[in-house]
Amino acid sequence: MKRLYSFVLIITVLSLMFIPNTANASDKLVYVVPVQGAIDGALPRVLNRAINEAEMSGADIIILEINSPGGYVNEAGEIKDIILASKVPIYAFVNNDAFSAAAFLALACDRIYMTPTGTMGDAEVITGDGERASEKIISAWDGQMRTLAEANGRDPEIASAMVRREIEIEGLVGAGQLLTLTSLQASQYGYSEGTYRTLEELLTDLTYGDATVYTFSQAWAERLARFVTNPQIASLLLAVGMAALVLEIFTAGFGVAGIVSISAFVLFFGGHIIAGFANWEYIIIFLLGIGLLIAEIFVAGFGLLGAGGITLVFVSVIFTARTFSEGVMMLGLASLFTILLLFAFWKVLSKTKVWDRLVLKQKENVEEGYVASTKYEELLNKDGIAITPLRPAGTVEIEGRRYDVVTEGGYISSGDKINVIKVGSNNIVVKKND
Repeated sequence: MKRLYSFVLIITVLSLMFIPNTANASDKLVYVVPVQGAIDGALPRVLNRAINEAEMSGADIIILEINSPGGYVNEAGEIKDIILASKVPIYAFVNNDAFSAAAFLALACDRIYMTPTGTMGDAEVITGDGERASEKIISAWDGQMRTLAEANGRDPEIASAMVRREIEIEGLVGAGQLLTLTSLQASQYGYSEGTYRTLEELLTDLTYGDATVYTFSQAWAERLARFVTNPQIASLLLAVGMAALVLEIFTAGFGVAGIVSISAFVLFFGGHIIAGFANWEYIIIFLLGIGLLIAEIFVAGFGLLGAGGITLVFVSVIFTARTFSEGVMMLGLASLFTILLLFAFWKVLSKTKVWDRLVLKQKENVEEGYVASTKYEELLNKDGIAITPLRPAGTVEIEGRRYDVVTEGGYISSGDKINVIKVGSNNIVVKKND
């Protein structure tokens, strides 16, 4: 994965060498990096690539143009470390919102600028179920906010008021409220170095009005990864993949369901690999699990193969997710979605001819060539042909008559020759004729 990342970085930097200098007299270069939407698990890798590109391109300053409701605390911490390690000065331009983790990123920058309608704050830590985080987590987050504020000469008490409701600052925020600064308040209290309507105005005031401005753009794979690693989307992909896999297994041949299943799993694991959450080993574990589950289908009862398959699938998904708890949540949602999808498929397909490929609907009457399930001793060692796929049950034809049979556990395709190896009072066991 590191080789792939390095390759993408080298190609991108080489492409920048061919960006035309738009007739600017100045040799200055400004790198604008948009930070839009939620701060998700894939964003640290994206911003790390952006800042590395800026450094290798010889940028004079980097502008993080922020408009974000916030996001994950852990990922915000990773991005903060990336910002602080940058060799190029990084300025935040809040256009229009920097809430929660986004406010934290703004504080990590060397300077903060805002639009007239910009706001910043509301940085209380909320858990996945919408509840206020524990004091241990809040204390650590509060400490980091205060440290970043102090590092740039800002009042740390204001940073704490963004995190803790109990802090009261006269004339700014009352007790029981979280602090959110307007652009005017941020300027008055030293949390903004200036207010500008546009990025162009800001750059002109910073003496970069004649500089070459390059706006960083995420690669399509990065945008896709950020989308599919959303826990809800990832859970839905898993559900679609599993439901389609079930349909494919019980349908003769390889068809649309198989393509849909493979596509869903490729998107799920591919997105998590690009985002940096997963390794190829997890895909191998997942495929082994699916293989064991498919093998279990052709074995009577449910035993070691099925249990092992489910365990491997669960392990692969949990370790592919951003965190353990998120992995468990995705499994729960995926299981629910899979049941709902299969139920919906049953309601729709049961009214179509497609259902005939999944369920044997013919009546077993004499006119159709069926015989009653009485005694089958005379069929022992006789050959026949599979009329339907045997998975492991199905229908065969022996000497012009049709019988319901089962295999020893293996799969036999429609049209294959079979041989009767065992008979009972109510069952016939066959194997594929070599």
